[in-house]
Amino acid sequence: MLRERLRIAQEDGRGPASPVFPDSLGGLRDPSNTRRDIRNARGTDEFAWVKSHASRKTTSTVLDDARVSPREIANQLGHSKPSMTQDVYMDRTTVSPENAVALESMWLDPDSGNSGDKPGVDLEPGSEEPS
Repeated sequence: MLRERLRIAQEDGRGPASPVFPDSLGGLRDPSNTRRDIRNARGTDEFAWVKSHASRKTTSTVLDDARVSPREIANQLGHSKPSMTQDVYMDRTTVSPENAVALESMWLDPDSGNSGDKPGVDLEPGSEEPS
């Protein structure tokens, strides 16, 4: 579909940077018209949860999973600050396996003299209080 829209844009004399889904004159669409079209396209109340935010979240998730930089994702979503993109759209539940290994080693390092109870707190043998 996107290739077809590019072909139509080129036939209409519009450049490759023209809107993919233009208004009737080939320019940018009015946001209220776009929201109305999304409501009409999603149909029943069963899909009432489908809003533009869901599409933006999906876009950011796909790009984040592809390891695109936060700056580039922010540019795609039209944000001036990558921090806003990271706070609102990017997955914060992903844990780096490398971070997990590093943190686990803090508790299990036999050379540190740590009993494994708390980082940096050594217990005297047979004692329940830190030395």
